[in-house]
Amino acid sequence: MHTCESCGNTEPDGARFCGECGAALEAPAAVLSSEPPYHAATAVASAPTLVVEAPAVAATLPPVAVASPPIAQAPRRRRRWPVVAAFVVMLGGGAAVLLVSGVIPPHHGRTTLADADFWRAANGHAALDLGAVDRTAQDDVSVATPTEESNALYDDGATMASYAAEAADELRALTGLTAAQTADRRVLQTLIASNRTYAIALEGYARQNVSLDDLQSAATAVGAAARVAASVLPSEAQLPSEGVFVLAAPAPPVTATPSTPTDVGTPGAYVEAVDVLLNDSHRTLTAVKAFAPAVANGQLDNGSAVVEINRIISARQRQLDDALRLAAPAGFATVQALLVRSLRLSLQDDEALAGWVNERGAGGNSQAALDDANAIGAQATLAKKRFIAAYARLRQAATGKTAASLPNGY
Repeated sequence: MHTCESCGNTEPDGARFCGECGAALEAPAAVLSSEPPYHAATAVASAPTLVVEAPAVAATLPPVAVASPPIAQAPRRRRRWPVVAAFVVMLGGGAAVLLVSGVIPPHHGRTTLADADFWRAANGHAALDLGAVDRTAQDDVSVATPTEESNALYDDGATMASYAAEAADELRALTGLTAAQTADRRVLQTLIASNRTYAIALEGYARQNVSLDDLQSAATAVGAAARVAASVLPSEAQLPSEGVFVLAAPAPPVTATPSTPTDVGTPGAYVEAVDVLLNDSHRTLTAVKAFAPAVANGQLDNGSAVVEINRIISARQRQLDDALRLAAPAGFATVQALLVRSLRLSLQDDEALAGWVNERGAGGNSQAALDDANAIGAQATLAKKRFIAAYARLRQAATGKTAASLPNGY
């Protein structure tokens, strides 16, 4: 056996090179001494003995062929590194298979979010929906008077706060952002936070717990955040206009010139006032009938639907207020009570539709919200039928007008 002086590997006899490192191997001493020696010839006895060196003899004598038994050689040890390399290749291929199959999760730091996907998420509740509610709030602040009861202003604030919370959650959930996207997200989060503060102030203003000056300060702050966002964010950002947050003082309530005739103490004046109110309510009912299918069919996006249903609710609230101001003449007290009840139910029905819109926008249980709206709508329809039946008789008796001149629903 041979031992390699370079690496210590052991190779069988007869091996010329190390199978581990490839170095040349020295033949062992036992093998060297087994070679057949060549001896010098003996001279004449009288002559001195002369010993001739083997190389000289080899030059004068033919070599003697000595047959030796064959040595059984063990298979040479091959270099191991090709096998190791093949194993590494196989292991790498297996890891690739596991990576694709999901057994080994990918390194998330190497996956970045595309800009189009980032702005698709950011332009949802963070921009389009919030912007729509901001516009509605701007209009309502200029015309609505805060009361202790729930009204359009409070609904605006509640919707705005809900959208702001959803927008913050959606932005926070985004992963794999680039450095630029992370910076853009911070700007949007600042805008959303200031919008939520504005929403809370709007709810307080609707409940008469926050002054108009405080509300305007909150609106100014979110307007400044919108201005900064517009100056630093790319054109893909669909942001609300800074002017949306410029609030005008609400108009003083109308008292000197009511929308109904002043002389409502007589049956004729009362009938005239109620007829005007019913025609106005009929237009609102027509809008409601067109609204729900448009939302369900996707003809109205969520932001536009919020604006439209808030407009409907504001109109219905105004009609209820007009009915409450009527002084029913003798004999019309029961009819007056039926009118007010039917309009209250109609307002509740419209508010339930607003809840349905919010559930659709938030991805919640919109069917349950729609079922609630339909149930309230059925009660409102029944109350209106009872009012029309009673009112038509008294109306014809007082003015001669038949039921055919009444609007078909209100």
